[in-house]
Amino acid sequence: MTLGLLLVVVDLGGALAHNPLLALVTLFGAGLVTSLTPCIYPMIPITAGILAGTGAGSTSRARAARLTFAYVAGLALFYAILGLVAGLTGSLFGTVSASPWARFAVGNLLLVFGLAMLDVFPVSAPQRLLQWAGRPRGDRTRVCSCSVPHPAS
Repeated sequence: MTLGLLLVVVDLGGALAHNPLLALVTLFGAGLVTSLTPCIYPMIPITAGILAGTGAGSTSRARAARLTFAYVAGLALFYAILGLVAGLTGSLFGTVSASPWARFAVGNLLLVFGLAMLDVFPVSAPQRLLQWAGRPRGDRTRVCSCSVPHPAS
């Protein structure tokens, strides 16, 4: 069973290497399947509220389309830059992530974020950021920046 699965994966890798269109469709499908994980569900109403501009009253279809495009462009730009950095550094990401010290640091960082989320100690955002985020407008820059993953999300 394991050998058969390994052969299928090897054949899939070869097929994707020789057929870029198949690779694009396969990776797009894999991305869609990835977006169905349970950790995404709480973000659906938040994202829909941002894109629909619920705080700004009624929103036209054109404005909702512009905000949606800004949100998607922000996601695409963030992950493209992240992929570019990972590609340009070569195997640095794999080497760092395999290091026990890096795992220890990331584990402690997650522990601190978890304790902050449970209000063990207060963490407040800078006042300027809170004022910027609290403006009633739903402009494309703010929506684009909302698509970038933040440590607290």
